[in-house]
Amino acid sequence: MTPPSGDRLSGSTRKRLKALRALAATLGVASLVVTGAVVAVRQLGLLQGTELDTYDALVRRSPDLGPDERLLVVGISDQDIQSLSQPDIHDGTLAEALQNLEQGEPRVIALDVGRDLPVGEGREELLRVLQQSDRILAACTLTKASEPSLVPPPSVPDERVAFADLPFDPRGIIRRASLVITDPLRLPQETAHRCNTPAADNPLVSLGLSMALFYLQDENITAAPAPNGEIQLGQALLKPLAAGQTAGYRRTGATDYQIMLRYRSAQYAAPVVSLMEVLQHQVPLDLVRDRMVIIGYTSSIKKDLFQTPYSGDRDGGEPTPGAILHAQIASHLVSAAKGERALVWYWPLAVEMLWMLGWSLVGGAIAWLITKAHWFLIAEGVAVLVLAGLSYLLFLQGGWVPLAPAAIALLSTALAVVILDRATKGGYTEALFEQMKEKVQGVIKPTVEIDQEKRARQVAEITESSYFKDLQQRAREIRERRAREGEDSGKA
Repeated sequence: MTPPSGDRLSGSTRKRLKALRALAATLGVASLVVTGAVVAVRQLGLLQGTELDTYDALVRRSPDLGPDERLLVVGISDQDIQSLSQPDIHDGTLAEALQNLEQGEPRVIALDVGRDLPVGEGREELLRVLQQSDRILAACTLTKASEPSLVPPPSVPDERVAFADLPFDPRGIIRRASLVITDPLRLPQETAHRCNTPAADNPLVSLGLSMALFYLQDENITAAPAPNGEIQLGQALLKPLAAGQTAGYRRTGATDYQIMLRYRSAQYAAPVVSLMEVLQHQVPLDLVRDRMVIIGYTSSIKKDLFQTPYSGDRDGGEPTPGAILHAQIASHLVSAAKGERALVWYWPLAVEMLWMLGWSLVGGAIAWLITKAHWFLIAEGVAVLVLAGLSYLLFLQGGWVPLAPAAIALLSTALAVVILDRATKGGYTEALFEQMKEKVQGVIKPTVEIDQEKRARQVAEITESSYFKDLQQRAREIRERRAREGEDSGKA
């Protein structure tokens, strides 16, 4: 007799529920195990290099915004050095250049050239210009274990002294910008000066941030402390990097106030003119008026060059002069303060873990639902492309999310589900469970009557048995039993 349709529906429903439970169990176990392993490997710092390389690739593929017309870089090139016959540009030459630039009424001029000691002629004139102008910033450097600091010119007041140091990542790449230093330096110092005696009540501000602050003050935008101790600059909340785990970093080492630098362009972040053009009055005043101007070496001889995320690119892979980097920082801060570009942001660790777990589940679900090899590979490839595309779109909005760890979790979970699914369908999982259960019970729960000699004999029999043959036989029996159950269900 044919059973009522309701029974058949109930049976099919139970079958679907059983399949769903199996899917949930397999996906849950595989995703949690794989995600936990990826997070652990990431916390150990083994993925930092991959994540930073991925970050660089996203930077290189971001749209080039071209030069920021609020800036002007006066580059001291190899040709300038040769034309002037001055391996180190003389003090008098710098004084003349500064005076010519001031005629154009820029908002700020940053001198990214060390002038701690006299160079050539014109020392008195340079010190007079630096002292009398209220818009010229002088750069210094911090004391390091390997080299002494660069002392600022003696005539420049403290509020117009800024440090030019840049934080290095592995391989010397500049991905971050130091903004403020308040901790006193604990290195040997021969002479105390502005750049080696920072303090909480006398913070030392970076050259890039100082340029931005001078520029923005004409628009009534000033820096203010936020309730949580961060800096509010116009529409931008400057959130400092933690010294430890932050985004793709295992340890940033950021003991001062640092943020991620969001580059504007690979090669043309700002208009560039030569020092000779300034000295010969060949630079139109409109190119100077109301701008942030920075003077620095672009010469390969002086080696004030740094690696950036673009350095690994074939098209924009040349090292970047320090003056251009300070211009990039100033442009980034001004754009953020005016709401034109977002700062680089990142999620808390818990959210990053959920992001990786989500993509892990995606990879496992594809592996479970698609059994044909070629369609499985295509689907996994599409999932990785979707992950990369979504990460790229977030990056364009300033978001740095875990791309490489999520991709590893996705593909690893897919592989794990394939292995678990094949083992389950072949009966090996159940057979292994039964065999382990029997052996554990035989060793851990021997009957009281078994003496020590008999127990040793049983343990020996276990260790000398053909483990894999027994496992295969049990798997075969389980498959046959499932087949018989399926036939009986069909006849019913």
